[in-house]
Amino acid sequence: MLLAISTYLKPLHDIDPHRKKHLAYLQSLVDQGALVCSGRQTPALGGVIIVHSLSKEEFAQFLEKDPFVTLGLARYDIVEFTPTLCHPKLEALLKSAC
Repeated sequence: MLLAISTYLKPLHDIDPHRKKHLAYLQSLVDQGALVCSGRQTPALGGVIIVHSLSKEEFAQFLEKDPFVTLGLARYDIVEFTPTLCHPKLEALLKSAC
């Protein structure tokens, strides 16, 4: 499983006009069944994206084309991890990952 943490490189007033493009781009992860969840950090210093069923290389290539990255608004750090505990409802989604 992979976790990406983004860090905003510009102020929110520069980020927010491009949020719809960013979310539309992330929709392709939903469409392929790879997205577990995503959302903005609190406080709004960046975001978090959790995926499964992608390699680290595939995920990195995907994130390189995120509008936030191509517009110079954010950067991502990817962490790979192996889940050992999860909510029972996630077990069905992740199959034997938990």
